[in-house]
Amino acid sequence: MIKGFTLFIILFLTLPYYNSASPLLPDAKINVTIDYLAAEEFIRLTASKSINDVELSKFASLYSNKLLIEKVSSSTGGTEQVFKETLKEIITKGKIVGSDPYQWGKVKKELLNIKKLIADLKLNNDAFISEIKDRIAAYTPSELPEQQLKAFLVLGGTATGFVIGEDPSFCIAVHNFGTDLEGLKTIMVHELYHTIQQAGQSLRRIDLTEKPSYNTKATYYLFHSLWTEGTAEKLGDFSVIKNPLPYSKKQQETKKKNDERLLVNFRLMEMMIFKMYTDTNARYQAIYSIGFSPVYE
Repeated sequence: MIKGFTLFIILFLTLPYYNSASPLLPDAKINVTIDYLAAEEFIRLTASKSINDVELSKFASLYSNKLLIEKVSSSTGGTEQVFKETLKEIITKGKIVGSDPYQWGKVKKELLNIKKLIADLKLNNDAFISEIKDRIAAYTPSELPEQQLKAFLVLGGTATGFVIGEDPSFCIAVHNFGTDLEGLKTIMVHELYHTIQQAGQSLRRIDLTEKPSYNTKATYYLFHSLWTEGTAEKLGDFSVIKNPLPYSKKQQETKKKNDERLLVNFRLMEMMIFKMYTDTNARYQAIYSIGFSPVYE
């Protein structure tokens, strides 16, 4: 049984590689816009040393900040109330005493770099978006309807980039990049392709005749994450950056380390998937964290 399972894993991992050799569509029907509102509004608010409750509520109600709050709430308990309280603290007192789930302290320290990065991005907005679309076009299914995608630039939280549910938009936390425009572009390719994957998945959705077991469903989602993250990582490839700035250089070093331990990673993933499928005591989140978060590091 284990030998058969190993063969299945090998086939699963190698098929996307061979499929990637045949681009699907040179001119994908994709429209991308970049929303600067939350980032620029944060810069405006923090230029002052005071903020009232109306301003806090208005800022928290921005669509991109709602997505940010949902993301942070799911991992560190950073509710909307925490969002507003800690933001007020960093504006009025200049620092956070205690827990800082939105990393406002880090954001404040990075403000000069953030302003420069946003200015450079706005100056090169059209060319920036065009290159992103070109990099994913060949891997976008032709049957996909036209995609209207929006990239929200946000400030706060620990995630560099994320999507929420099936929302056809993605968020990029620009305080993580310094002035690294190429690094930002590469992450945006990765996150944008996740939204394309979601759109494709919605076309392939099947109504099951019976409810799968917890282990079967959890194993499926491990495979799903392996596929989605692996292919998005292939398109958002940091190794193609010739003169990397600190953020991109760190990503290249991580990739080099993972390439060097590829066989170990493969065996680890195989064991995790096998355990998830066969062990009724296994729990998805614990195994997922080993394979798809910094826990393994």
